[in-house]
Amino acid sequence: MRKIFVFFMSLICMSVSHAQDYAPTADGKCQIWTVSPWDKKVLEALKLIKQPALFEWSGSCKNNRADGYGVLRATFGGSFVAEYIGMMKEGRISGFGKLNRLNTTIYEGNFTDGNINGICRIVDYKEETVFDGVCKNKTMFYGTMSFPEGNKIEGRWKDDLPLGRAIRTNENGDTVEGEFTGGVPVGNQNIKIFSDGRTAIVPAEALKKK
Repeated sequence: MRKIFVFFMSLICMSVSHAQDYAPTADGKCQIWTVSPWDKKVLEALKLIKQPALFEWSGSCKNNRADGYGVLRATFGGSFVAEYIGMMKEGRISGFGKLNRLNTTIYEGNFTDGNINGICRIVDYKEETVFDGVCKNKTMFYGTMSFPEGNKIEGRWKDDLPLGRAIRTNENGDTVEGEFTGGVPVGNQNIKIFSDGRTAIVPAEALKKK
C-alpha cells in the first residue's frame, strides 16, 4: 500500500499563498485551513501543482470557518481530488470522518488537524487491500492488512510495511508467526500452525505475500 498522505490538504495547499493559513470556500461563506505538510513530488506526478483549487463546504460555519459536521470537496482545474465527510473544527479536519482521496483510497477514523490518528480503516482500491487497526502520526501503526487473495498479516507497521513480530494467515486457515524487517520476512525460526492444529518450523519464505 502506498504511503498515507496527510489527507487531501497535502494536495490542495499549493494553490494558496504560503503566507495564508486559510482559503475561502467557493461561496465565500467559510474558510478552510491549509497549513499542512505536502508532498511536492506527488503533486507534480498528478500534474496538479499549478492547477487552481476549488473548495466546497456543505456544513455550518463558526467565526467564518468550517465547523461541525459536513461535506468538504476539493477539485483542481475542474478535476476531482478529494472529498471528506465528517467533523471539522475551526476550519480544520478534526474529529471522526471519512476521506475519499482521488477515488482510489478511503480513510475512515479520527482525524486531528487533517492527520488520521487512533482507530482507523484504510481501503486501497488500487492495491485491493484493507487495513483495520490503529493509525499513529498519519500512518498505519498496528493492525491487520487483508489482501485480495484472502491472506492477512497482523502486527505492527512502519512506513506501510510490517515490522517486528507478525502473524500471517493464509486463505486456507494456516497461520505463520515470524519476524519482519522493512516489510521483508526474515529468519528461519518461524512457527507455522496448520488449520488442523499441526505445527512446524518454517523459513522466512513462508511469510511472504504471494
